[in-house]
Amino acid sequence: MQDDRVPLSYEEFKQQWDGSDETTSDLIVDVAWRRYQHVHAAEFKIVPENDHPSLDQLKEYFELLLNQPGISELCSKRVYLELQASNIPWTPTSIQVKPEQPVTIFATGRTWRSKILDLYLPPHFNLWHRIGVNGSVFNSTHDTKTFNSGNGQSGELFVANQFPGGFHDRGGGRLGGNLSVYDKAEGAFQIVIIQWNEGMTIYEDVKAALVKIWDISHDLTREGTLAEADPYKLLSTARQQLTSDYFARYYPADWSLLWFLGLSEIFFQEQFEESTAMIRCLPNGNVGILQKDLLPTVPLCPTTTTSWSWNIIALPSRLREDTTLSHDYLSLAFEFENGRDLTYTWSWELPVGFGYWCPLAAWCDREYHVVIRSGTQQLGQWLDEQRNIYRDYVEYVNAGDLSKHVPEQIVRVWLIAGNRWQRHRGEMLIKNIALSDEDEGGEVTLVL
Repeated sequence: MQDDRVPLSYEEFKQQWDGSDETTSDLIVDVAWRRYQHVHAAEFKIVPENDHPSLDQLKEYFELLLNQPGISELCSKRVYLELQASNIPWTPTSIQVKPEQPVTIFATGRTWRSKILDLYLPPHFNLWHRIGVNGSVFNSTHDTKTFNSGNGQSGELFVANQFPGGFHDRGGGRLGGNLSVYDKAEGAFQIVIIQWNEGMTIYEDVKAALVKIWDISHDLTREGTLAEADPYKLLSTARQQLTSDYFARYYPADWSLLWFLGLSEIFFQEQFEESTAMIRCLPNGNVGILQKDLLPTVPLCPTTTTSWSWNIIALPSRLREDTTLSHDYLSLAFEFENGRDLTYTWSWELPVGFGYWCPLAAWCDREYHVVIRSGTQQLGQWLDEQRNIYRDYVEYVNAGDLSKHVPEQIVRVWLIAGNRWQRHRGEMLIKNIALSDEDEGGEVTLVL
């Protein structure tokens, strides 16, 4: 990580990397070394981990605010806990949520992928919740969230750090994969949970309370009782979240977010020249997948093609994207009835025509990436694309083996956008997505 010390030489970096639990292949070491150099570049802005308040500091801060007249009588219970990244989900909070009883959560901290490379995840992407042992899992889009059971459900509130694992099912949040990966996880989230009184409404009573708490925080900061570094920004965010239009659906109604990546404010429906619908993809230290079911499904045959127009304004990676350390990208993907998907990407440096299976463990035999644009010269321009999906599946997914099975149906279209690791700005505009048959008179399916 970038600090006041002299950066490591390559030999020193390599020695430290070799002593870790990371992969030591030449490819991974090269990507890691280049990321390390990026972190130490003069223009790289890093937020030190010690900028986050400790749990004791959070407790002192919130206790001062919550004990103020007009506030203390509104709080049924508050809990302060530190969730270690190595904790295998789920962790009980002792908060017993009753039907329609509001809860507000604030969180700071981070869980680390690699400290030396400054790769980490914040609470807004990696902190998850559930109510009851078998409740549905859910997250937030910020480091604070106000909610209630919403469906008459009741039970203890649990919290979880999803990374480095992944949820296998929505109900209960059972993990998939090898749980030993948590043994190596580093970092922690510092969490404040406020349970409001029964009968309080979220968009009136809780919102009014949060506005009042924020006003008190602002006054105490101005008077010098609280320091500027205290986390009153969390209160401002919590207040803003309860404005009338904050939870509006920004993407088209016939699209949906992939549940185990969680809620996100990445995808926005807009208009192109006041006539054509388009979607803007704008990740913010996270990753999301927006999906549209094809009803009816589209047959996949040797003449099946797709076409679309996109404008990649900024690429979220500064490294080749085919490693777990650098897998930040923007793409359009097509899912087949066998559960696999083929995704078309624009790479920072991988050559056009390069293909690779997803480097992430949960996706390594499910998703195949095909690079169709590379470099930065055409960024910011509207470009039209056309691909024969059948031929790409045979060439890339089946490695050209004509004897291997080819799926018969395209069942979903995906938009993928993420910059969770390198945190560079990424932005994509996309419109006119269509599927068609190259044969004359073939049916055309308009997706967007």
